[in-house]
Amino acid sequence: MAVDIHVYLTMVTFIDDTRHRMCVTGVLAFTAPGSRVVRVCSNELTRINAEQPAYVVASLIHEILHTLGLG
Repeated sequence: MAVDIHVYLTMVTFIDDTRHRMCVTGVLAFTAPGSRVVRVCSNELTRINAEQPAYVVASLIHEILHTLGLG
């Protein structure tokens, strides 16, 4: 894509999908490889962020790697 990370992040859409069944299982966020939409479980993310903010950052980086196509 030949863009830096700052530009790429403007191309990714984060949406609150707290009602999704995945959020009931304790997931913080999820996407499909190659999709630029990251679905966020905001209730769980907020809860975990209070206890382990580094884990939240790592989880979001993980999801961004999926948007780039990593399986």
